[in-house]
Amino acid sequence: MNLATLQVELRLKDCRGRRDRKRRLEEVIRKLRKHFNISATEEEGRDPDSARLFAAAVGSIRGQARESLERAAEALAAHPDLELSHCELRDL
Repeated sequence: MNLATLQVELRLKDCRGRRDRKRRLEEVIRKLRKHFNISATEEEGRDPDSARLFAAAVGSIRGQARESLERAAEALAAHPDLELSHCELRDL
């Protein structure tokens, strides 16, 4: 069994406050969980226009977990309302 983690720091474009930030991040996290079958959460207490997301994936074959998280990171980078400033992927 293989485990991989992903930490992403990003900026939300045109964010209108904490409620808007929370709503938008919940939608992003929901889509990550659904489309990539990963666990994801955000770090609380950040600025209204920035966020830090954490994700983890487990795979039964070598590289499967990492591949899921790489695809999730690519999807975040392609998102029109997000700007990635840092992305760190680890195999455990």
